[in-house]
Amino acid sequence: MTKHLKHFLKGVGSVMDIAPASNFDRFVPRRTENEMLRADLNRIGSDMKRVLEAQHVNTPPQLRK
Repeated sequence: MTKHLKHFLKGVGSVMDIAPASNFDRFVPRRTENEMLRADLNRIGSDMKRVLEAQHVNTPPQLRK
């Protein structure tokens, strides 16, 4: 069996593994929904702030309020 075929079959096997033996809960941080929502809103707020600041810099002074 060639090296490429072995790698291909290994990849197909990992995709086909519907019920993996590993416990993936240990890789996922445990946070409450409130904490996750707060983190999402903080990210959204910082993204909006960055966009608005960039827009303000690109707006001619006579059009700024």
